[in-house]
Amino acid sequence: MQEASRAIPDAQNDDARTEFIEALGFLVEGIRWMPRMTGRVLGCLLVADGPLTQAELRDQLDASLGAVSTATRTLLDKRFALRVSIPGSRQTGLIIHPDAWRNMEEDGIAGVQSYAQLALHTLGSLKGEDSPATANLQKMNDYFVEVEKRMRGIMQWFDEQKKLEQ
Repeated sequence: MQEASRAIPDAQNDDARTEFIEALGFLVEGIRWMPRMTGRVLGCLLVADGPLTQAELRDQLDASLGAVSTATRTLLDKRFALRVSIPGSRQTGLIIHPDAWRNMEEDGIAGVQSYAQLALHTLGSLKGEDSPATANLQKMNDYFVEVEKRMRGIMQWFDEQKKLEQ
């Protein structure tokens, strides 16, 4: 357990970090974004001071290695986490991906585009029909086109922030 203290100083006594980890787990589960355990692992990585191995995450969260493994795979797939070498060790650990929030926005844009494309496709299939259905689909498309524009503005902000950090 010595390794865990390297990444999360005094984790057992750090109420603020522990509360954050648990609150994030409940939050992401409550908004149906991801399972609670995945949110807890995300929370751990967010408040860690360095890479964490899956064993360290298991110990910190008092969870099974299988649950932690499933959660870390999800975070890796969503590009929220990044696997890195731990200096002085043959083990690998996980950290928050440097572009985690930008990656989330990119994924969101892809979803928004899918909604807009579906509305447009259906409008095209209805061949100019003037009905409540076409009005609803047009509003749907207009909404998602506007959301995409705003999300692209956020992406631009992320890119500007990254340039300032360099």
